[in-house]
Amino acid sequence: MSTEPVDIVLPSAQRLRYQRLSSGIFDVTVGETEALPNAAAPFYNFFSDFRLIEQTGLIMAKPGLTFGTSFVLSSDDFGEFIPMTWITRFPAGGVVSGDGTVFECDRMSCDVPNRAVTFQSYTFEQAWEMVPGEWVFEIWCEEQRIADHAFTVMTAVSPSC
Repeated sequence: MSTEPVDIVLPSAQRLRYQRLSSGIFDVTVGETEALPNAAAPFYNFFSDFRLIEQTGLIMAKPGLTFGTSFVLSSDDFGEFIPMTWITRFPAGGVVSGDGTVFECDRMSCDVPNRAVTFQSYTFEQAWEMVPGEWVFEIWCEEQRIADHAFTVMTAVSPSC
């Protein structure tokens, strides 16, 4: 579900173009990982490959499942990379880790390749991460939100009598 490109003027007057290509459940190949201190996700995965399995906004949580959105950022005002901040906002009440720490969101800054397909995602690794509700992925540049995308995460529940 590709969207039309959106042109954005940043506070510095630099211009940026954003286009979402797809969103949903992905099959991924992890290349490198980077530790993320003070985050619900203990590390960030850099994927060497990702492939859309199902275009959807409804995510049935299970261990190992990766969901997210692929997009392209482009700009003549930036060089090879564009500095970005990615935020994953968790449902109301946050994600509560195994040690009781509550996370309302995860935040990561990185340089995104200019004019290349990029992927923002979350992979469920632990049972405590699988919190039902609305998860929102945000993309920021120069303290300005460039885009966001919401997913509804559901968990399996046993039928009641």
